[in-house]
Amino acid sequence: MIFRLLILLSSFIFSDYLGGYSGSNFRYSTNARDMSLGGALISEYNQGFNAFSNPALLSKVEKLEVGLSYFPMSLDRYIQTFSISQSLASVGGASLSVFNSGVSNIEGKDFYNNSTGDFNSSEGYVMLSIGSKLGSKLNAGLNIKVIFNNIDEYSATGVAGDFGILYDLSDNLTLSTVFNNIFGKYSWDGLSAGSASFEEQLPSINSLAIKYEMSSLLENLPFSNVVLFSRADYMNVDNFNLSRVRSGVEVNYLSYAFRLGMIQNKGIGNFNAKILLGMGFKNKFFKFDYCIDFGKEGEGVNNLFSISFIR
Repeated sequence: MIFRLLILLSSFIFSDYLGGYSGSNFRYSTNARDMSLGGALISEYNQGFNAFSNPALLSKVEKLEVGLSYFPMSLDRYIQTFSISQSLASVGGASLSVFNSGVSNIEGKDFYNNSTGDFNSSEGYVMLSIGSKLGSKLNAGLNIKVIFNNIDEYSATGVAGDFGILYDLSDNLTLSTVFNNIFGKYSWDGLSAGSASFEEQLPSINSLAIKYEMSSLLENLPFSNVVLFSRADYMNVDNFNLSRVRSGVEVNYLSYAFRLGMIQNKGIGNFNAKILLGMGFKNKFFKFDYCIDFGKEGEGVNNLFSISFIR
């Protein structure tokens, strides 16, 4: 009972309206650009981080790309990501990625509120991804993830998968859909030599997104282009239908980008939203992105950093 309670409390630390379910750490973000756009970046090429956003985007990789993120967050939380992607000639592209997140210095308590010492928790995965062109406009991709979860001396492992589709309606308009966790579960070790192991299913999240680039409408303005993003998520968990809208806008000027994002805190009909801000800089060798997450429920401000290289 205590162990199951620890799992629940650990997942609520990464607060979300799916926070009490398995894999909650995965639902934050993996890179600063995506987060500053409200997590809506699954229809747009995202150098160094395409596999995390939508594996179908790997079909557009042309060179070797490396992406790294480090999120030193409030409440002793952290997220670290790494991804390396390579073109597979005319077939598409492939990527190997690592995601690791966790919380340190958690004070343990027994049922009598006595301290049992500090402990750490972490959750992450190693992911192999491939994206392929299915036509001049249609692309598809697949992620296979080996997932892990550790809470103090307890651990779990499992396998999960995602599937993504990308369709370019025109040079300015792109539609995409991603099915996260089409399969996936944790298998937890027994709490003692005499106790049985148990399993936790990862909830499936189905997303539909659109990207619209307004460059053709802004020919007389100083901006090189303005891009609008929107994404809708749908989940059915424990017979509850849950939904969320995410949106973002990116304004590009010379080598700089300025971003504003919004994440709906709860489902359709509730317009309370979290606002995010970000910016980026790029040249022909690397991109640097930053996002400021103001948090909610008094959790504090988070500064998120990502960098990617192309060769």
